Amino acid sequence: MYNFALDCASALALQKKDAVAYTRDIDRGGFCLRVRALSPRRFFLIHEVHDFRRSNVLQKVLAKADGIIFIHDELRLETEARFGFKGPYCIAQSGFSGEVFSPPENRPVPQGPDSPCLLVYVGTIREDKGVDVLLDMMRLLPERFRLRLIGEPAFRDVRLFSELMEAIPGGGRRVTVTGRTPYREVGKAMADAHMMLLPPAPEGKYLSQIKVFEALGCGLPMVCAPLSRLTSFLRHGETAWFAQGRTAPELAKY
Repeated sequence: MYNFALDCASALALQKKDAVAYTRDIDRGGFCLRVRALSPRRFFLIHEVHDFRRSNVLQKVLAKADGIIFIHDELRLETEARFGFKGPYCIAQSGFSGEVFSPPENRPVPQGPDSPCLLVYVGTIREDKGVDVLLDMMRLLPERFRLRLIGEPAFRDVRLFSELMEAIPGGGRRVTVTGRTPYREVGKAMADAHMMLLPPAPEGKYLSQIKVFEALGCGLPMVCAPLSRLTSFLRHGETAWFAQGRTAPELAKY
């Protein structure tokens, strides 16, 4: 089983010189700071900011990291306003691979109102990604709907995940989790899907638009929460369907 703390600590302990730790999760960024404080060997820490979760840890990482990467400039500006950040940074939009995310030759098409329909979500599987809302939505949908979660399970409240799964009629067979999936395999895991879901992010959470490009690359229609970073360039009824709100019942309507 993958163990970030053990693998990271081992790699940094064995490094010779000029090693770089690149983190995208704030807890892992904080862990690398603690390792660096205890390590006799210096290494560089670069952290990619996505949101303001765990703001106390984030403030330490912003102050001590050797460089910060933002996924868009709006996020950088708010980081400066909230934390007074003035350190070295760059703006790096997430990349998109047309080789990985392309339409399959024979995508299945639902044959009627009662035929099976496979929904997919791609990303880390945890509450602050809105996956709890998706699971609650599945409770409200007819049993012909299936949900495939493509990503690493990381619910902080494991009991909540279990309770949400138990509340879904036939949850064990209607919701599947792929686990950690290599990047080049993600498109294949989406190939038999009928629709992509972009759930609501909690307050202060920024959504990378890369997921939109991945869905478009695969030729998948999308059902989205009404997030400003999506409504600014997607058109309801043409390139996506926007729910009227961020709750499970509102998403289930589409």
